[in-house]
Amino acid sequence: MQNFKIKTNYKYLSKNPISRQLVYNFNIQLKKIIKELYFNSLLDVGCGEGIIIKFLEEQLKNIYCVGLDLDETHIKMSKENAPFCKYKIGNIYNLPFNENSFEIVICLEVLEHLDKPEKALSELYRVSSKYVLISVPREPIWCFLNMARGKYWKDLGNTPGHINHYNSKKIVNLITRQFKIMKVFKPLPWTVVLGQKQDSAFL
Repeated sequence: MQNFKIKTNYKYLSKNPISRQLVYNFNIQLKKIIKELYFNSLLDVGCGEGIIIKFLEEQLKNIYCVGLDLDETHIKMSKENAPFCKYKIGNIYNLPFNENSFEIVICLEVLEHLDKPEKALSELYRVSSKYVLISVPREPIWCFLNMARGKYWKDLGNTPGHINHYNSKKIVNLITRQFKIMKVFKPLPWTVVLGQKQDSAFL
């Protein structure tokens, strides 16, 4: 599905054709969202191996782009996969940037792993000057699909490391505490929320 070579040990190289198609559809949805926004700087919090940044290269290669992750190995792989972007090791609870540093902050597949998602969201709000784009697995569909493909039966389909479980309403309610909701997208099996910083002017 991808038209570029990547270095990753993650789901993007799944041998399951259905899983690969779902991931591809998710990436295409993100690209459509990004293409409709105007911004000159982007921060990807929890950038992993830089796969999304690479997929969005056409939209990001001429702006100020930074990827942040806790894992040094992920940062190294990101630099190889998408060298046009800058990268930093950092913690979502204490982002190493000033207020309003980035016009858009994206945080994909992260909040479900956190014990303090509200605190993380406050940091995303602090460093964003205009937009936030957040995605989480959509429950209970996510767990059901895991079980349908024979994964994590003893945990009722829950992916290891997922400690928060969001349906679309729950994640929207969480993000609404900080951001004005602009639009909600539901590429199976995710919820993707585009929010606007409430004290910024919409352009």
